Amino acid sequence: LTEDEVNLSAFVGEGGYHGTPSGADNTAATFGGLISYRRVNGVSNFCRVLITRPLFLVVCSTGITTSTTKVVGEIRELKENNPTWFNALLGRYNACVGEAKAAMEVGNLFRMGELMNENHKLCQELTVSCAELDTIVNFCCENGALGAKMSGTGRGGLVVALAADEAQRDGIADAVRQRCPAAK
Repeated sequence: LTEDEVNLSAFVGEGGYHGTPSGADNTAATFGGLISYRRVNGVSNFCRVLITRPLFLVVCSTGITTSTTKVVGEIRELKENNPTWFNALLGRYNACVGEAKAAMEVGNLFRMGELMNENHKLCQELTVSCAELDTIVNFCCENGALGAKMSGTGRGGLVVALAADEAQRDGIADAVRQRCPAAK
């Protein structure tokens, strides 16, 4: 199979799993690297984001899995019930993502960290964060992360924390392991 065929097959499989996939997960997994994703009028658009310097990341799991279909449905309902609020939040989210892409392309990790924190706050407003995600984000930042945010569906799942260098990354990971010995 070509990469495009693998990508399409993965997309179809994700559709069977949770209904309306964005295509972001299968595209990133198939082609690798960092991608920017945007859905306009129901059409998914992807482009590669240039990474100009190494990224030092810590990924932490809450151990909680959540139904993507359920969360997407609840967010759709929020949007339908309060479109003005939702569109304002979406505008702030899109601005944050645009700034993060620009920061990444010039290698400004400190700005990237600030924007990760801002993005997580927007996810809280959107009600897709949870206490466990917030605790991990705060813990990583208290232990030196430049920024941290939830990743994925939310209401559980993962946190990604950004460090300035390898030593800082290892320090954050060690602190997480000390706080939660089951962490790997």
